[in-house]
Amino acid sequence: MTNEEAKAQYEQAVKEVRAKNFSLALKLLEQLDQERPNSRKVTHQRIVCLIHLHRFDDADKALSQLRTRVSPESIVELEDELATARSQETMRLIEVRETTHTNIFVVEAVYPLSTSQVTITGYMESGQIRAMDSLYIRGTEAPILRLGPTDKPIPSLHEGMHGVMLLGINPSLVASGDTLTVLPAEYDALSETSDMENSLIVDSSNALETQPDKKAVGSLLPSILILLLIIIIIVGLYNVFLS
Repeated sequence: MTNEEAKAQYEQAVKEVRAKNFSLALKLLEQLDQERPNSRKVTHQRIVCLIHLHRFDDADKALSQLRTRVSPESIVELEDELATARSQETMRLIEVRETTHTNIFVVEAVYPLSTSQVTITGYMESGQIRAMDSLYIRGTEAPILRLGPTDKPIPSLHEGMHGVMLLGINPSLVASGDTLTVLPAEYDALSETSDMENSLIVDSSNALETQPDKKAVGSLLPSILILLLIIIIIVGLYNVFLS
């Protein structure tokens, strides 16, 4: 990467930061950090992105690397921003736990797959989790991409059950021992009612083949009784004739 290319990429990353596209900005900045290590400007912008992405531990590490290389005022400003973001995340987590405190998943092991996907194993400490739900992880909503193993996905896990799931989140945000709150998907009662009604619909062609027509059976009953009466009379007359 030439100096001109590096400068252009840095300027693009700053634009993305101002537009609050922090994930894209961080990707550009991390590429620059590999090409131009220890750049104060790049590190500063990386810290801003990490804070907004709620990757507070990573932001703290980057801040320690920058501490002696920029003005104390800049460090204080970043430290205040980091502390405020942490406090806001703590308050949000408390609020989420108060509303969904009965659904808690405990992480036992973490298996990173990429920068945006991770497989975790663990157990439901309380409540339940469904395949359409999400997990609240360090201020980030992590969608469940699959609940259960690859070959045998399952619809839900209940209290006391162990399980595995694939999440759409940066693996660095989740760690073994984490206690995660479940964010239930919105319950669509109307949709569920519709599904139940559809499941009760019977194919009329199959129904005609497998089930008798009650009205037809009712109309034939008198004829059957008359036929039986005639047979009884004939048998009686035959016995009289033979005697």
